[in-house]
Amino acid sequence: MTRRKSSKKDVLRKVEAMFTENPDYVRQLLQGLCQDIMEEERTQYLKAGSCERTAERQGYRTGYKPRTLKRFI
Repeated sequence: MTRRKSSKKDVLRKVEAMFTENPDYVRQLLQGLCQDIMEEERTQYLKAGSCERTAERQGYRTGYKPRTLKRFI
């Protein structure tokens, strides 16, 4: 089975369709990325994962507070 190679125009058309169908796509993508980065930083700082008990643990995790990422342009 051979796979057809996408042309540059096909790729650009697909990307444009993603943004047209969901204008908040970039915001949602960045929100998820930021959340993952902060979660990893917290795990490294505490030296323990969520609900994990270890001898090296450095503190506690608290709950989440929903917030909106504000941009300054």
